[in-house]
Amino acid sequence: MLRILKSSVSLSLTAAAATITIAAGLSLAAAPAQANGCITNTAGVSDGTAAHPFLIATVGNLQCMRDNAEYLAADQYFKQTADIDLSAQPTWTTTIGTAATPFAGSYDGGGKKIIGLNVMHAEANNSGLFGVTSGATLANLYLEDAIASLTTGNNTNWWSVGALVGLADNETQISNVHSSGIITGQVAGGLVGTLNGGSDISSSSSAAVIVGYLWCAGGLVGSVEGGGTLSSEISDSSATGAVSGHIFIGGLIGGIWSQAAPVTVTRSFASGNVTVTALGEGYAGGLVGLLDHQPNSGTAISESFATGDVTYSDPRPDRTDTPIGGLVGGSNVSGSVAEAGNSITDSYSTGTLTGVGPAGGVVGKNYAGNLTISNTYSRSAVHGEASAVGGILGAFDPNAPTIMASFWNPTDADNTHANSYGTQATQAEMTTAAFYSAANWDISETWPTTQKWVSCAANNDGYPFLQWYGTLQGWTCGAPAPPEPTPVSTPDTPTPRPKSKPAKPAVTWSSSAKAKTVTAVITPVTGVTYRLTATSGRVTKTGSCKNVTIKQGKKRVARRSCTIKLTKGKWLVSVTPKKGSVSGTVNRKSYSFK
Repeated sequence: MLRILKSSVSLSLTAAAATITIAAGLSLAAAPAQANGCITNTAGVSDGTAAHPFLIATVGNLQCMRDNAEYLAADQYFKQTADIDLSAQPTWTTTIGTAATPFAGSYDGGGKKIIGLNVMHAEANNSGLFGVTSGATLANLYLEDAIASLTTGNNTNWWSVGALVGLADNETQISNVHSSGIITGQVAGGLVGTLNGGSDISSSSSAAVIVGYLWCAGGLVGSVEGGGTLSSEISDSSATGAVSGHIFIGGLIGGIWSQAAPVTVTRSFASGNVTVTALGEGYAGGLVGLLDHQPNSGTAISESFATGDVTYSDPRPDRTDTPIGGLVGGSNVSGSVAEAGNSITDSYSTGTLTGVGPAGGVVGKNYAGNLTISNTYSRSAVHGEASAVGGILGAFDPNAPTIMASFWNPTDADNTHANSYGTQATQAEMTTAAFYSAANWDISETWPTTQKWVSCAANNDGYPFLQWYGTLQGWTCGAPAPPEPTPVSTPDTPTPRPKSKPAKPAVTWSSSAKAKTVTAVITPVTGVTYRLTATSGRVTKTGSCKNVTIKQGKKRVARRSCTIKLTKGKWLVSVTPKKGSVSGTVNRKSYSFK
């Protein structure tokens, strides 16, 4: 049954991809339409080039992009400069980019919001702010209270819906984009419906509620397709909204179909509850519903976790064929494969699992092909089919996975009928760093650390947490510092007036694409200190500064030089002046590194 379903899905998606490939070859005018004057074109200021993108500041500007195909070409660049409120606008029945003419340009949201987008499409479309993208770059945008929906689908089509993009194809790059709202339809995701053709998502999140039907529903992405020889990656991203649907349901991703190239999920998590009402073999997981790959590919999940509950309900009491898992519902290989497989490493789950079929704290069921689970734990309470319940794995048929240094806790997990896959451990053992060190985990009990895992009583109930997540939360493993005493004021002591803010610093910016560094040379003001920081999604980095002397004409003048080392992705770099305890106006600049 699984392979039959997968076959029909692949045929539909292949057909859709073929349509997009043909469309991408269409000849679009190099200069965008200007007859209606809805987007200002000023040479050297805002002319649609990378150096001078078109400025999007109004509802009219955004609708102009949507309604003029000339704005969809790869050489068109846009930057949003103000929040745009669509709450009072009519429902969109068309999108920016379609299967016939996908959006192939670059849209930089500038850290601004699009509020109240409401887009509703008929079944034979892809729905979202962008309908279809091909090789596009989408970054630095907040979609607040978005509503995106499709009419009832059927199992012969693969139309997708997401707040940002219905179908992101052909190496589309998405970074630092965040959404909230309600997404409804077939192949539905909080941010993207289908991620295909080597497209990537980084440093992004969704708090949207997902209501799916038939194929694929995920808190962030409905479906990820390997896309021939192009790998796709989701990194440093999350989903927190509830997800419900019928077949292939996941807190982060509904289903992953890796073909000739692998798919990777790294440093990502889901915390929303997942509910599946199956119409067949449903598959539901706290992170991913189903991993399915072709020979010589595979999906690798690492440094990721899920905390939401996973619940299976079916009006047919005799049905017991829907696997559920704390991280992954099911893992499968289509066809014979010896050298490649799916893997889950340095990850964990904590949600309660409730079903009547196979249920596992990490994976519900492994089908044909290789699956490796390593350096992973579950503290999920697991309730499922009596003969197919496990703290790590529910069941397998026919291939047993490889499970290494992975543990589950009988205090939290329902082990009335639990199998022996993985290693049982006591609660005391699983809250002690030394226990994992003995199993060769990369773990520390002190903070800060560069090791992958940290285990200390102060956080996560003492169970290990991932170092990158602890950094985001600002967690520490020491005793909290005592509160500072409240100053006592007297009538004879006047309350000091707030100090004036230091002025916005004069900055000369430079960067190195090869070294992925940004340097800010600052003209200093006496008594003012300066701090260089860079943000990308939930990641913040701080640079180092030193005094330098620069020759200007015949004079040598003092300057402050600050440099920061970054990584791949979109970054917003800032210089913040501070005088005493008062911070002043920030000087900012955006950079992108590949």
